[in-house]
Amino acid sequence: RETKRIFIEFNLLTERNKKEIPDENDYEICLKGIYSQWLSLKQAGYSMEHYLHNRGVKSVAIYGYAEFGTHVVNELKGTSVQIECIIDRQKKYPYSGIEVILPEEYDRKVDLIIVTAMTHYKEIYKYMRNQTDCEICSLESILEEMWFYEN
Repeated sequence: RETKRIFIEFNLLTERNKKEIPDENDYEICLKGIYSQWLSLKQAGYSMEHYLHNRGVKSVAIYGYAEFGTHVVNELKGTSVQIECIIDRQKKYPYSGIEVILPEEYDRKVDLIIVTAMTHYKEIYKYMRNQTDCEICSLESILEEMWFYEN
């Protein structure tokens, strides 16, 4: 469907991610669900900053420099939550003045690593668990906890 067309059009569809995206419809439904949940929280006046503050999180690293990663940066920049760095397998230029580092270069101490790469969470968690003792959580889990915490 539309997702596959976009992946092909922008030359993003590889043999690896064909296997990692279990079913195109499930993946699209997951993305729409995350966006819908996040938008509902924003419209109700709830913020990620408030949620993280209530959990005692003062500093984060964001794993994933794609769409959701940039949304998390935009949600948190200029708040009381310090974004120490962005972690990504492809080292890129800084985003909003925030350094982007490779996973194997990660040596920071933060309160929480937010993983925004939904389809790779287990793999990323295992790898980063060997790199650090920081708490690691998926964006999806944070939004679910925010939903139940605030409602």
